[in-house]
Amino acid sequence: MLKSNRTLWFVPLCFALLAAACGGDDSGPTGPTTSQPRLTGDWTGSFEGQLISSDQMSTNLQQGEGQHGERTNVDGTWSATVRLPPVPGAPTEVELTGTARGNAEGADVELSFTIDGFRDYFPEGCAIDLTGTFDATTLSGTWTTNDMCQPPAVDQGTITLMRQ
Repeated sequence: MLKSNRTLWFVPLCFALLAAACGGDDSGPTGPTTSQPRLTGDWTGSFEGQLISSDQMSTNLQQGEGQHGERTNVDGTWSATVRLPPVPGAPTEVELTGTARGNAEGADVELSFTIDGFRDYFPEGCAIDLTGTFDATTLSGTWTTNDMCQPPAVDQGTITLMRQ
């Protein structure tokens, strides 16, 4: 008789445990979690505009920490050999450098590339503002010079950089 009481107690316990294991989230199966690539690293490529352009641009970017899809800060440096429009007395190419600062959110990025140097052409505060997207290998978008830039350095165009 003692064995029967154990069986009577054991069978409902097994059903209760089985029911608990089968319960839970009814949302169905979930797909694999994908991680958004980060901007951190070295990028090289080109930008093209009506007046200024370069096929030798490089930048090193550092993206701040944040959760997937969260807006994060981006900082770095950049350099480019820039072709200039023909202006009497001005060189046809100049080496420009500066800082890169902005934000990334998901795959979207907004960066401002400040232009340090060659003040006759690019006054202090003049920068190239980029709005674009990126993935694991490519950063691309459109750019325009900001309000601090003066003619003939007022321009806009496209940019494409590849991760190195």
